[in-house]
Amino acid sequence: PLAALLASASRVLALTGAGLSVSTGIPDFRSPKSGLYARGALPDSVPEAIRRRPQRLFTLADFLADPRPLFSVLPRLAPPDIKPSPAHGFVAGL
Repeated sequence: PLAALLASASRVLALTGAGLSVSTGIPDFRSPKSGLYARGALPDSVPEAIRRRPQRLFTLADFLADPRPLFSVLPRLAPPDIKPSPAHGFVAGL
């Protein structure tokens, strides 16, 4: 039944977590030593208030107030040599 439902659907939405991309080299957010929120993982250009609460990088209010901290972190989220993982291929095939 699920396969038939997917085959007949014009669109499919897959909800995944950050872990889907970790095998490609894209960092997750919460790993204590290597995640984006790890102490020392953010560039020095990120204000101290956001370094203390790095989740603020992704709030609309902080972005509208000053988008530079988020833009300084984006290259770490999507390094240029990343290749899709098999999991990405699976989701794309849905």
